[in-house]
Amino acid sequence: MAAPAARLGARQIIHHRVQVGGGKLCATRSIGPDDLSSDLVRESLTTAESCISPRGASCP
Repeated sequence: MAAPAARLGARQIIHHRVQVGGGKLCATRSIGPDDLSSDLVRESLTTAESCISPRGASCP
């Protein structure tokens, strides 16, 4: 039996670090199939970041 990742096929991964309250850094990651639009994979990441990162904070 193939490993689970092998059955899923190629993936694209977008990984960002964001600064949250108190200056702490958090990581966000979004994963989608290789044939999915990068914009769609990034959309959930952008939504998550807007919820956890204070306005005006820099995101390294």
